[in-house]
Amino acid sequence: MKNTNQIQPNWLKLDDVDYTIAKINEFNNALSLIENSKLFLTIEDVMDLTGFGKTKTQDLFNWKDFPACDIGKQKIVLFPAFVDFFMERRSREEMEKSIHGKAA
Repeated sequence: MKNTNQIQPNWLKLDDVDYTIAKINEFNNALSLIENSKLFLTIEDVMDLTGFGKTKTQDLFNWKDFPACDIGKQKIVLFPAFVDFFMERRSREEMEKSIHGKAA
């Protein structure tokens, strides 16, 4: 006898649903930033847009080629410059050079 109380199809896994919901939430956060016409992005804003963790995002803001600036203790990036930065494909070697170039 087949269980008719089964809500979830066999092919649908709960982890898949959770992942999809998380991605939808990330997308909604990104849309909110765009809709609110936020001109400057903070580290937290970039974390929301990219899904990067705090350390990776802070490293990004320290890259020599990343268009960020420091305003007091806060690092910010102009939204259009942020988009332009990610429109260009970079190799791992270029990113490593940029990271080490900033520290030098």
